[in-house]
Formats: sequence, structure tokens, C-alpha cells
Amino acid sequence: MPGSYLLHSTRNLVISRGWDILTLADLLTHARALRGDPGFVPSFRQIVDLRDVTDLEIDASGIRQIADESPFGAGASRAIVVKSDVNYGLARMFQMLRAHAPDEIQIFRDMSPALAWLGLTQDQSAIEAALAEMPRVALTE
Repeated sequence: MPGSYLLHSTRNLVISRGWDILTLADLLTHARALRGDPGFVPSFRQIVDLRDVTDLEIDASGIRQIADESPFGAGASRAIVVKSDVNYGLARMFQMLRAHAPDEIQIFRDMSPALAWLGLTQDQSAIEAALAEMPRVALTE
């Protein structure tokens, strides 16, 4: 799957985006890349743009593994934006599996309410521009 992420330390924000088909390996690679990035702070907010993901090839045990390997911690607010009902359901499963964790996750269908929830309404234009310019790179290890 092509995907990408950007760290914005001045906004305490991770911007993550995926396209096309998303697999367990892609998600694990993303989590591990964040954890290993020297600029990443576990309390950063995150916007996850999955609106262009056409299929999530992951089962319940994979969602559980992703939830267990999340690099986010206390103070992190994470907004996941999806388009399809299936992707919404899988994101909801992830949210429920992270309910015990110190980060907070909400799922949205549109970018504007997601950014409002993160307290980033004033930065929407810049974030949308960053999302539009993100390169599609392979996320597999």
C-alpha cells in the first residue's frame, strides 16, 4: 500500500495518510516507523486520512495486533477519517481495542470535524495542503 506520514512538531501532530489497499504489514510498518522516528513524541495528536483506502486487508487478530503495537501514549488524541462503511467498522474495532490505552481515538467521515475535535480548525488549510502533497511510498518493511 502506498502511504506516508509527516511530523509537525510545532503542532504536536502526526499526519498519516494511506491509499488503495491497506494490509496488516503496512500498518505495522507505519507504527514501527513512527516509534523509531527521533522526532516522534507519543503524546502527539494524529490525523489519519484513510479516505482513499479502497480495501483494508486485515482481520480481527490483525486489528488486535495493531492496537497492541500502537506507539501513541498518554495525552495523544487521534482522529481517523474514513469513507466506506467497512473501513469505519474496522476503525471502530481498533478504537474499542484501544479503549484501555492512554490515548483517545475518534472516527470521522469528514476531515473538518476530525480537525475540530483535534483542536486544529485554524490549521485546516495547511493540513489539507500537506495531505495533498504527501508522497505515496511503500510502507512494507
